[in-house]
Amino acid sequence: MNYNQKAFSTLEALMALAVIAIGFSCALLVVLGSQALIESSQLGGEALQNARGLVESGGANTVFLGPRPALNFIDEDGYTRQVTGLASWQTTGRPRATIILNSLWVDWQDALAENGCQINQSGLVQSVIANIDFGFGPVAAMQARGQQLFVGLSVTAAKTQPTFLVFSVASSTNPVLEGSLDNATTTTAGLNALAVVGQYAYAASARAVSLSSGFGQLQIINVSQPQNPRLAATYKIPGVTGTSGEGIGNSIFYSDGFVYLGLTKTGGGPEFNVIDVRDALNPKWAGGFSFGSTVNAIVVKGSYAYVAHPMSGGNSPQEQLTVLDVSNPASIVRASGFHALDNQGNGKSLFLQGNNLYFGRTVTNTANPEFAVFDVSNIGPPTPTPLSSLKISSSVNSLMAVNSVLLMLTNSQLRFFDVSGLPSMPELLPPQPLASGAAGTALACSGNTVYAAGASASSGLLSLFAPK
Repeated sequence: MNYNQKAFSTLEALMALAVIAIGFSCALLVVLGSQALIESSQLGGEALQNARGLVESGGANTVFLGPRPALNFIDEDGYTRQVTGLASWQTTGRPRATIILNSLWVDWQDALAENGCQINQSGLVQSVIANIDFGFGPVAAMQARGQQLFVGLSVTAAKTQPTFLVFSVASSTNPVLEGSLDNATTTTAGLNALAVVGQYAYAASARAVSLSSGFGQLQIINVSQPQNPRLAATYKIPGVTGTSGEGIGNSIFYSDGFVYLGLTKTGGGPEFNVIDVRDALNPKWAGGFSFGSTVNAIVVKGSYAYVAHPMSGGNSPQEQLTVLDVSNPASIVRASGFHALDNQGNGKSLFLQGNNLYFGRTVTNTANPEFAVFDVSNIGPPTPTPLSSLKISSSVNSLMAVNSVLLMLTNSQLRFFDVSGLPSMPELLPPQPLASGAAGTALACSGNTVYAAGASASSGLLSLFAPK
């Protein structure tokens, strides 16, 4: 027997087996790798579909197969929301993969309607073109949307007179009353603030909190038919008590299905309240915050609410502008705030344009300014420093910024400022006087016409300003 030949034959056999084993292993890896790739591709497709579906639907009534996505929101303003859908998955033996989809939601119908104001610095020459006297009650709130002007009267001379008015302003020089409603037929009390969104007007009711029957600080009015506005819901804030004007609706802001309602100083319960109105016919209280003082104005951006109010001796820290973190309405906390060093001048008015927060106070007898601008892109430090400020020597009762023009309504004047180059704020026109005897209360704008509401002891005066 040739042992050398036998040894070589055995070695050859072992090598052949090794080659076969390596080939089989490679084939197995190819198969398994292909399966992993197929699985990863399948999961990736499902993740992409889920993320796309979530971004498009906002998560409402969505059923997911495969990787469950997450949804994040950033509110740019009252009509624009940045939406991010994120889904991730991991296949055995492979690193975790992630799909991120970004989208921008725009409520274009309301945005176009609300942003129908065309005031700009080009040709800005304003003069009073008309004065209207409502005769039976002071104007407390106004909002223009498209070719309609919504007006709220705080009180009327008689119980049967309307407190909510809808005007057609298709002719800017001649507003025509389209429809009206009395929000409380058993009392002369009316409405102190309005926020009109979609088919509803959300209103802060001035009716006394002690009147339990049919009372509610929030009233929701269906305005889908302007000629026939209808009261859709009335909601009373739970746990709020008060007498002699305490705890009534005073200010309001709407954002993303929630109403932020400010009350006058209460006898008990929070003055700042968050109400879920995603079902407008069934409002639900979501949370509140006690200031110990009246809430005069509210604006909301993202997770923060900016609140103007008087400085309360019982609260610490002392301030007239407070920033609240409302990301969890059930647990609202103070984030920061501004305290005017003169310890005077209640926080009175607010308007938010981009990252610029315009803030007005009631008149002071010091040299300290009644008006200031803050950059809300950074809410800290605990006492923010104004970008700009002005001594007005009058209460700043209402503010509105359109393009690069700031409109300011004081006790007796309408003023126009250039805010294109902050901190510089040159005045664009001489102060425009309101109707005789009127104290400025509310602003609205449609087209190139500005509506400035004033109040006397028993009547509402509306001054219309437009280019000559």
